[in-house]
Amino acid sequence: MKNIGKLMAAVAASALIALALVLAFLRSLYPDAMTITQISGDLVTIESSTGNQFQFYGAEDYDEGDLVAVLMYSKGTENITDDIIIRVRYAG
Repeated sequence: MKNIGKLMAAVAASALIALALVLAFLRSLYPDAMTITQISGDLVTIESSTGNQFQFYGAEDYDEGDLVAVLMYSKGTENITDDIIIRVRYAG
């Protein structure tokens, strides 16, 4: 019986740690709208309204000047230059 109690406590603690990690990740996500500034082969460069540039692969049917909605991951840092693009969708 003591072993079951310890096992249940370990499982509960692991679940709480996992939940905390997921919540921290979700708090680090943010949406943005950016403009495609350059397409070179399959490499697409986008720029935010504040002038920050990011790149992703997957030119598909994009054209320079298109507006895209992006979901970004801040990695929990204040420095925007290390942010990661999670998803890009055509927005106009």
